[in-house]
Amino acid sequence: MLTKEENDLLTQTGPGTPCGDFMRRYWQPVALAEELPEVGPPVAVRLLGEELVLFRDGQGQVGLLSRWCSHRGTDLSFGAAEERGLRCSYHGWLYDVAGHCLEQPLEPPDSTFCEEIKHRSYLCQENAGLIFAYLGPDTPPLLPAYEFLGVPAQQRRSTKYFLECNYLQGSEGSLDPMQRWFFENVFGREGEPTYAPDGSKLDVKPEVTDFGVRLATVRADAPGGPTAEMRSFMLPSLCAIPAIGMAGYTVHWHVPIDDTHHWRYVTTFRRDDPLSDEDATRNGIEPVEEYRLTNLWDREAMQRSFVVFSTAMAVSQGTIFDRTQENLQDSDGGIVAMRDIVHRGIQDVQEGADPPHVVRDPAANDFQHIVVGKVSPDG
Repeated sequence: MLTKEENDLLTQTGPGTPCGDFMRRYWQPVALAEELPEVGPPVAVRLLGEELVLFRDGQGQVGLLSRWCSHRGTDLSFGAAEERGLRCSYHGWLYDVAGHCLEQPLEPPDSTFCEEIKHRSYLCQENAGLIFAYLGPDTPPLLPAYEFLGVPAQQRRSTKYFLECNYLQGSEGSLDPMQRWFFENVFGREGEPTYAPDGSKLDVKPEVTDFGVRLATVRADAPGGPTAEMRSFMLPSLCAIPAIGMAGYTVHWHVPIDDTHHWRYVTTFRRDDPLSDEDATRNGIEPVEEYRLTNLWDREAMQRSFVVFSTAMAVSQGTIFDRTQENLQDSDGGIVAMRDIVHRGIQDVQEGADPPHVVRDPAANDFQHIVVGKVSPDG
């Protein structure tokens, strides 16, 4: 179990908090590209406790600004995207993607006051149908060259789901190999267990790596002989889990909205062929209105959908789970390793250093050693 202080350290991500400072050292998904079409209004977003506005200017550049106008605090999500930037609807101040104030229409023609304004802005980039933002200081790192970001568009699909709980609950559920195993094998598609496990023949082996944690789960009593499943946790808060029914894997990226809500971005990809609708649904890409699951407590829906089941399990722990009340076991070794490396990253930032998995050298931006799927138990 954790102490209250340790739990607070890992779950509080707002501006100025230790974990918030740590989270801001990495690129984070801020939206799906489909939410920000080439021509359209700005989008209000909340990320790591900050109120922001996302927009695309007439040149196709993506900007992320503080939501409140530097003039008199008007909501810029009611503004209009133009060729050079985002214009406030109240008095017409125009901001570019870097936060420079380009125009103040109601000021005298010879006024240079706009040159004194630097609105808070954050860097963005688009990749693989996602829009990423960097909210940290200084020069941003490289976006890690994960395999799922580099496959052709027809082999990949993404969505997101809104969760009314802290991001850490989602991350722990995604990394926990027991969650999907119980869903598939104990409850079963028809609500009946397919086989009873023998805990003495189940071995969870975490390994700390340069990207986070590699987790091997060996089941000596699996039907057909021993199996070993590999999944990976990548800092700061994403997990890669084996795909179902295809070569590839699925990524669950848990992004704090604030301390009691988060987005679960799900990307699945097929390594060898175009991804079918059936592939996508089977691996957690389910179309829902406004990216919100509304049937969390419907047992039949839980039985049919791992996305509903896993979301319900995370939300059922409350908005921020009190980890002083937990009782961890050997099978929780991956969770312990994940918390430890996040804690280490927080300490690194507090000491003025980059945390693990902040990639700055292009030659080191290679993560082919992220292994996900079934492997030989002795390999």
